[in-house]
Amino acid sequence: MDNVVAWLLDSIFGTATTDVDSLVNAPGYVDVLRNAAISINDVAVKPLAAVAVAIMVTLALARNAARMEGDRVLGVKIIASTMFGAALTVVVVQNAAGILDGIVQAGDGIIKAVNGLNLGGTEGTQRKLGTEMHDQILKAGFAKQLAMFVVLLFPWMIVTAAGVMAKVLIVVRWFEIYIKAAFAPLPMTFFGNEETRHMAIGYLKSFATSVLSGVTILVALRLFQVVEGLLVDSMPLTQDADAFNFIGMNMVTFLLPPLVLLWLLKSTTSLARAVVGG
Repeated sequence: MDNVVAWLLDSIFGTATTDVDSLVNAPGYVDVLRNAAISINDVAVKPLAAVAVAIMVTLALARNAARMEGDRVLGVKIIASTMFGAALTVVVVQNAAGILDGIVQAGDGIIKAVNGLNLGGTEGTQRKLGTEMHDQILKAGFAKQLAMFVVLLFPWMIVTAAGVMAKVLIVVRWFEIYIKAAFAPLPMTFFGNEETRHMAIGYLKSFATSVLSGVTILVALRLFQVVEGLLVDSMPLTQDADAFNFIGMNMVTFLLPPLVLLWLLKSTTSLARAVVGG
């Protein structure tokens, strides 16, 4: 039982954030998702977007026809303006994948820059409290070891859930990005009409939110590492310390960081949405 208690104590701090690099760097399946999105984009979505552009241009010309009666100069200007807008829409639709890829690259650039920062104070997350006080845990006896196991089990479960949640959010982020990218040409067709332009802008904001959610996840994990490291370093531990009393006195410190991390991870999407003004 003493080894189990020591392992739980070691695992509470740092477990959810030790693998930050693998969380933020693009996994191998991302290229597969990107290629699949491009294929869907080219084969299924672009032809539909072309039809949508043609319909919108036809409607725009029909709507402006009433304004051209009796004024040839105005009519030429309206037609030229309409066709110029249609040409710009076609260019945007054709290059939709490139536009979105630029947003993805910008997000990845921010992630790499943030991940490379030395924020300080994170060394404490590498501290192994259970290993340090294994002898004290062994001396406590089976009854107290069982009590310590029960006390530490709940924060360990929360930490484990937070680590799993971080990985799931990263995977969901990549799927969300490339599902939206697969249908990019269709919402981009709305740029050509003033009445529907807000729909295209809303789509771009939604896509940027998906990209920036990865940034907010990383920022949350890095800031949490700093706070967690400072909390662990602030725990006094002596050779004659009573393990049972030590765990009881620091129960709030064991329990609070995992709960805060869960809340931060849950809030990353709303934080990203606030950044893009959604």
